[in-house]
Amino acid sequence: MSLRADFDVDEYIKSFEKPQVPTDPEVLLAGELLKSAKEKEAEGDMDGAKADLDEAISTLRSTTDAKKLLSAGYFARGKHWVNREKVRVLSTCQQIVDAGLAIVTRRCDSLAEAQSAMRAQDYKATKDFTSALKFLDPINILDRAQVHYARAMARHRRKKLPGASEDLSKAVEMLQAQIMTANDDTREQLHEMQAGWLTMHGLVVADSGDHGKAVELHTKAIGIDASVPSAWMNRASAHEGQDRWQEAIADYSQRIELHPETAANAYL
Repeated sequence: MSLRADFDVDEYIKSFEKPQVPTDPEVLLAGELLKSAKEKEAEGDMDGAKADLDEAISTLRSTTDAKKLLSAGYFARGKHWVNREKVRVLSTCQQIVDAGLAIVTRRCDSLAEAQSAMRAQDYKATKDFTSALKFLDPINILDRAQVHYARAMARHRRKKLPGASEDLSKAVEMLQAQIMTANDDTREQLHEMQAGWLTMHGLVVADSGDHGKAVELHTKAIGIDASVPSAWMNRASAHEGQDRWQEAIADYSQRIELHPETAANAYL
């Protein structure tokens, strides 16, 4: 079984393509708009994708039986806000590299402006993720967990650390509930996801200054799946925050041993 890495909007759309009972035409239209938005975003047409997402959500608000798809619409638009500014920030970074050091100050100002704009888009994303949770059925545990995780990331980038920490706690709790009922193959994939989310939670609490709690979370992640490189790297950083240099060196060494070809930062 292949596990979805993210809240799967496509799966929600498909459930309305061949309905078992007559479906409101607005629902079918919204499904087409969500598909169109995804295609336009993949092609780089961010404005066109945004227009389709807005129309889909507006259409679905008038229905009474489309909460599932409405939730998917809000989630898709939340991800769109993040992707929209990510493209801009990456473009600005590339301009800095291309320009060289001669105008690096001006380019860094441009990057700061892009990052500020991204935080503004993260605020919009947070609102849409909140709406997605409002309309998402409580029985869809894995989907709810993934929306909480997405909202946590947006909040983290905005330095809203308590909210990000709360979302990550809920996401991990829901994921654990899903693990309890999963088959062996799916459970293994969920454990990898759980370890990644736990170590991300460790980063959030470290940013709030609680390096001891961060070490606990990274250690828990390693206990669940020791093959996740970021957990070792992040725990090493948390050890550094406590001036525990030998423990940090040991974790950095383990990170290098896991994947030496991608461990450049662990040598710094």
